[in-house]
Amino acid sequence: MKRPPMNPESISKLSRGMNKKLEITLIGIISLVSFGLLVYWDAIDQFYAWTRKYEQYELDELLLFFTALVVAGCLVAFINWYSTKKVNAQLEQEIAERRAAETHLRYQATLLNSIADAVITTDLEFTIQSWNKAAESLYGWQAEEVMGKKMQEVVPTRYVYAQSEEVLAQFRTQGLWKGEVIQTRKDGLEVCVLASVTIVKNDAGTPISVMAINRDISDIKQAEKALRKSQEQYHALVSMAPHGIQENDLSGRITFSNPAHAAMCESTPEEMRKHYVWDFLADEAQKEELKAYLQYLVNEQPEPTPYIARNRTLKGQIKDIQVDWNYKRNEQGEVVGFVSIITDITQRLQAEKTLRESEARFELFMEQLPGCAYIKDNMGRVVYCNRSFASLLGRTPQELIGHTTEAYLPAAMAQAFKAENEAVLKSGRPQEFEHIFETENGPTYWLTRKFPLRREDAPPLLGILSLDITERKQAENLLKQYREELEELVAKKTQQLKERIAEVEQLNARLQEANEELEGFSYSVSHDLRAPLRHINGFVGLLMKREGERLDPVSTRFLQHTLQAVNKMKLLIEDLLSFSRTGRAEMASETVNMQAMVESVIEELAPEYQGRQINWSIGPLPKVQADPRLLRIVWYNLLSNAIKYTAPRQVANIEIGMVEKNGAVSSPLSSNGHQSKGDEKASPKEWAYPPQQTLVPEVTLFVRDNGVGFDQQYVGKLFGVFQRLHLEEEFEGTGIGLATVRRIIHRHKGHVWAEGEAGKGATFYFSLPLVQEPERT
Repeated sequence: MKRPPMNPESISKLSRGMNKKLEITLIGIISLVSFGLLVYWDAIDQFYAWTRKYEQYELDELLLFFTALVVAGCLVAFINWYSTKKVNAQLEQEIAERRAAETHLRYQATLLNSIADAVITTDLEFTIQSWNKAAESLYGWQAEEVMGKKMQEVVPTRYVYAQSEEVLAQFRTQGLWKGEVIQTRKDGLEVCVLASVTIVKNDAGTPISVMAINRDISDIKQAEKALRKSQEQYHALVSMAPHGIQENDLSGRITFSNPAHAAMCESTPEEMRKHYVWDFLADEAQKEELKAYLQYLVNEQPEPTPYIARNRTLKGQIKDIQVDWNYKRNEQGEVVGFVSIITDITQRLQAEKTLRESEARFELFMEQLPGCAYIKDNMGRVVYCNRSFASLLGRTPQELIGHTTEAYLPAAMAQAFKAENEAVLKSGRPQEFEHIFETENGPTYWLTRKFPLRREDAPPLLGILSLDITERKQAENLLKQYREELEELVAKKTQQLKERIAEVEQLNARLQEANEELEGFSYSVSHDLRAPLRHINGFVGLLMKREGERLDPVSTRFLQHTLQAVNKMKLLIEDLLSFSRTGRAEMASETVNMQAMVESVIEELAPEYQGRQINWSIGPLPKVQADPRLLRIVWYNLLSNAIKYTAPRQVANIEIGMVEKNGAVSSPLSSNGHQSKGDEKASPKEWAYPPQQTLVPEVTLFVRDNGVGFDQQYVGKLFGVFQRLHLEEEFEGTGIGLATVRRIIHRHKGHVWAEGEAGKGATFYFSLPLVQEPERT
């Protein structure tokens, strides 16, 4: 049976008990020997007494009795000796065991003092009974200072993850407790301790003491705290990293994916852990290659090298990625997985492709230049040149790159070129130079443009373009000769032109005078004709009133025709006067609200279409800069014509609107390309087509109807005075309305034209200066 460990006090008690037992055994042996001797001497005395008393007995009987006494004494002596020997053997064995126990106890005491953990024993009331060296070092108390004191008094303790009541309850029911506690040292400092407390029982199973093994884990806690902080920083860094970070195990399953990598795959970090690394490869063949490559890495463990792959996201988008990976190892150095940094290089590859294409285009462009092109660094060495430049020097581009060109030129020219290059780089501005090269066929002229090519964090380069301008120089000399001849010719023609202009101005003055006389004559004639017409109209009316009952029907019809002719003549004179006034009236330009004016004119014309069904469609109309009185005449004529020429239609549609031109403005051109001056003799084709664009801000308006229309080939007659495309019996009118419209629009620097088709309606357009709305800020 294994003996329980004993402390020095137990060893002392055991030694004192063994000594006491040994003394008792020795006294017993001496007593037995003395008793045997007493018995023996008593037998001798009795023998002598018997001899004297019983002389009558036989000698043989006496010898037999004496021998029996001796044998009994010897037997008693043997029994005492044997008992003494057995007791001595037991005592020797007990002493040996006690000595072994003392040696074991001393070893245990040495062992307890040599271990790093604090070992403390208390009785069941937590009174300290032992306190090893590690406890002295941990708590700062010496063993002699704490013996016999309560543990809580010496080392105040508070529990980290539980209450003291819960700990005591568990300790009393289970006989042990293990956990972390915060304890206060002698100097007042607190230490974090991992405590393991156990109840010690004797062989009978009765609790006799409490043993606590406490380990200082303050450094471990600090390390754990630092590790947690490091892990938090690592995870924060990984989560915020712009590059994708991925971990996978040896089977290829993804075990970690940061947000950037998940976003790169159009997924979430949680969803990524359900996939294998090859699930996102776009090429099926590459998936099998990656599986085999992963197994090769596990078996051979070569040096990590980055690779480029094409990935397909969960939403089907194709991305090019670069994977920089390394091994993930455990504490024993064994490979347990892989860590990868994944970069989306789609844009980079596209940029590289674009750069290559740009370089190819640049080289192609430079090779197609008609002259020489080359680039030098700040040391004068060629970094690029086209074949034309290399051929000029009798070299190839490869022979010139990395070398200076001054070695291939005459010394004076090389020095001049070098000075020019330095001046351009120093000024930082482009400069042009002309150079002359003497050849066997004569001088050749070169125009050279030199300009700095700035670079970030590097000295600028020098770009040089040279063009052979020998032919141009020759042409310039010839041109100079021609210029001198031309200047002489221009001077002569200029004098002739001035004379012609003077003649034209005289003719214009005479034409203006004639136009004014014509205007006055027209007005006078129209005005003077009105009085005779009134007389004719009045006398015919009186005649019919006075002699009407006595006149025969033919005479009455003649008189009626006469009145109709007079009324028509009167109307013609009124229209002619109105037409004349539009050319002579003073213009008062102001901002006109076209929307309100059109609605007012339609209301004024209401009696003319009373009883008819007309659908009016009026779009948004702008404000224009015009004379409102004259502009009202334009709208009146155009709308009255639309009402008149839609009369045959059961349902008339008249649309009024504005042509959207995105801010562009226009001006009509005559058939020969000259802009109209607004005179009456302009080409009829002038108003037959839409105007071309000009820089004047204008707005184009239109009136469209579904009336009888007109044949487009006769559009040139529409805007002439007294010009009509329909018979008077079909539609009444004098043929002056559209001419009046044209004159008013031209006076406003605008333009008018028309489009139509016989039987399908017509559209009349006119343009006017647009009122510019102020910009809102």
